[in-house]
Amino acid sequence: GQTLTPPINWEGLLFELVELGLRKGQVDQASLMFWDPHAQTLSIKAALNLPQSIVATTRKKAGEMIAGWVFQTQRHLLLDDNIPLHRVKQSMRRPEIASALSIPLGAKERAFGVLNLNRLRGNSPFSAEDLAGMSRLCHQSATVIENAYLSERLAREEHLRLSQERFLSPRVVQTLAAGGGTAGISDKECQMTVLLADIRGYSRLVEKTDAQALVTVLNEYWKAMTEIIIQHRGVVDEWCGDAILATFDNSASQCLDADQAICAGLAMLARLKMLQTNWSGRGLPVFDIGIGISTGMVAIGCIGSNKRMALITTGKAINIASRVEKLTKVFGVSLIITQRTFEQVQGTLQYWPLGQVILDGFPEVVWLYAVYGLRHPLTGVQYTATRLLDEHCAVPVLTNSVFAHPPL
Repeated sequence: GQTLTPPINWEGLLFELVELGLRKGQVDQASLMFWDPHAQTLSIKAALNLPQSIVATTRKKAGEMIAGWVFQTQRHLLLDDNIPLHRVKQSMRRPEIASALSIPLGAKERAFGVLNLNRLRGNSPFSAEDLAGMSRLCHQSATVIENAYLSERLAREEHLRLSQERFLSPRVVQTLAAGGGTAGISDKECQMTVLLADIRGYSRLVEKTDAQALVTVLNEYWKAMTEIIIQHRGVVDEWCGDAILATFDNSASQCLDADQAICAGLAMLARLKMLQTNWSGRGLPVFDIGIGISTGMVAIGCIGSNKRMALITTGKAINIASRVEKLTKVFGVSLIITQRTFEQVQGTLQYWPLGQVILDGFPEVVWLYAVYGLRHPLTGVQYTATRLLDEHCAVPVLTNSVFAHPPL
């Protein structure tokens, strides 16, 4: 039980199996092999008195050599000098080995490994009683070993998932896991609010700024903005050049996706002001950003080939958010939302209407609103972007708002 408590001591497990199965016997070499379903091979997890080169490089397919045959057939095998060499290929039997046992490891008719034991020349060969005893022990231990092995594998996969989320968003990891990494956009669209934040004058900034200084401010900016988006239950789906694409849905809480996106946008602007003060004091370059927010149907899926794939978030709402963000420079404001987003949260906003526009590539007229703060829906207390940041965006959600028609 102690040996099989994760993290598993595989060398200790191998030793225990040998000691329990062959109390009076001797084993000169031993190996514990497990099946890797991804690589479709058996590899050595633990070994006794085997060269490290063999341990590191041994990979056997199902049916290949002795271990592969035992794994595939789930039949134990006893090899000794009484078996003629023409029955066993020379490559399957090293000349220094006098006798060998190879025993399958499996539970509930499912194979997951092989135990191999060798005795070298000069020692007595394994007997049929040795084989029977070891087979019983492996059979009795198989379920416990499998459970411990699965526990270790799950812990390893969880560590890998957390590592992936440093480079991929949680939604990307979940989508890849659900779809098995196969190409194709999901046919199940869902409503999300899309936030796109873009650095203004980025090309000029690159031309005029020392590369190291630019990397410093960009890393601090991206780190701060990503933390804010995550705090507001959003997902950073992409860094598109100097732009950040984030999506918000209402699956993680009772809060509306639009509330979370606007809170995040205002907090990003407030944090940027603090960063700008800090950068100026350190002699680093300073920049502004524009934020466009749109609500609509979004689909997520993989594109590419079997050699290289990428996961994309696609939908009309993303293109609209991009067009709206560009208009922040035209109107001289920092954050603009569309009508559909406005309809969800208008009672909590400090805003002014920008009127109707026709976005590039979209024939229909879109109402736009500049947002500069939030208001408590019950008390009327105003929450500017700076105060919003100080109070960690603790703004109640207005659930009984009365829709106000946009100005004519």
